[in-house]
Amino acid sequence: MAEPYSLESIVAEGEAPDGRPIVSVLFGMTFNIDAKGKCHARAGFQLQPEYVTVKASVPTRHTKPSMLVRDIDLYAWRNLTDLVIQGVARVDKPAASFEVALAVTGDIKPIQRTLVCTGDRFVDRRGDTLIASSPEPLSELQLGWENAYGGTDEEAEDVLVDKALLDHMTKSLPPEENEELGVFSYPRNPAGKGYLVHEQGAVGTPLPNVEFADDRLAMSELILPQEHWGERPMPASLDWLHPAWFPRCAFFGDFPPTFDDNLPEKERALQMFDADFANKPIIDRPRHGFANGGHPYLSRRRFEGNERIQLGKTSLDGRDFLVDLPRLRPSATLSLLGEGKVKLPAALDLVFLETELEQVTLVWRATHFRSKVHLPVDWAERTDHKIDWG
Repeated sequence: MAEPYSLESIVAEGEAPDGRPIVSVLFGMTFNIDAKGKCHARAGFQLQPEYVTVKASVPTRHTKPSMLVRDIDLYAWRNLTDLVIQGVARVDKPAASFEVALAVTGDIKPIQRTLVCTGDRFVDRRGDTLIASSPEPLSELQLGWENAYGGTDEEAEDVLVDKALLDHMTKSLPPEENEELGVFSYPRNPAGKGYLVHEQGAVGTPLPNVEFADDRLAMSELILPQEHWGERPMPASLDWLHPAWFPRCAFFGDFPPTFDDNLPEKERALQMFDADFANKPIIDRPRHGFANGGHPYLSRRRFEGNERIQLGKTSLDGRDFLVDLPRLRPSATLSLLGEGKVKLPAALDLVFLETELEQVTLVWRATHFRSKVHLPVDWAERTDHKIDWG
């Protein structure tokens, strides 16, 4: 079948999780989604070659974290399919709270999550007890990191950190790096709301607007020591996970200590790490998990490309948003220098849904396991490949 679409594709060199050298053909397509959820291919697709970030709008004095709004597409291997959703939930009449249901069905094991959207509220005090204020009515909400659980407790720095040490730490980093994380930033989401490690400054702290229904912030556990961060709620964002945030940061660097020196139970339960991951030197840790840039709850399957995704209340008119993936089964023919021509099936690595734009972007990877370790410097220029949409 002739190639029917205009797209960009590249070849990338890398290593499979078992250590074998690989060359992957990466390609994709963006589709418009009609009112019935059907995908219609668009021309002019471009692979994303670098991270795209935006500064979070947070009320902190010094900590101004960046959020990832688009990951790169150039990973030679991804362990699982990334499902990433950027969207706004909306209801006809303002309400104190409402639920948004996500369901992914098809040949894969279903993915189901319920999010609770709540109007603006803050930490208040009743006698000696910290309570949540009554929520303000809301009619729409961005389902992103800024509205999810997290943030930075800067007030705690004034109480728990020696000023001379804090000044030294601040001066040891360039200003643009220093503002990304504070001493008491929530490792899973420094851009969010509600994260506290000390009572000072608690009153008036904004609380999260969107939470997973089965993992909501309990006011009885509002304040916990920093080393208990792993027990805190999982942020309810469907958007891209920044590479400097946990768990992605653990694949290439350190992460804040925990009370029991183990990786948090929530990520271990998702089998994101080997049993002895935390005990390995950084240089010896498996790294392929870094390439998955979706939320840990959403990047759990290898999609087949025939899935139906339904996200409640996120169409432009407030209806449930629906998309049926286009059931394409593409492959790639690769002519690698010195190794002849091979035909490779493609795996779906990315499903990126933008509900406000009514579009979905899919990125596939066709991987060749090589017998030779080294490639010449100009191998990419001397390599031919072709996409067959099948």
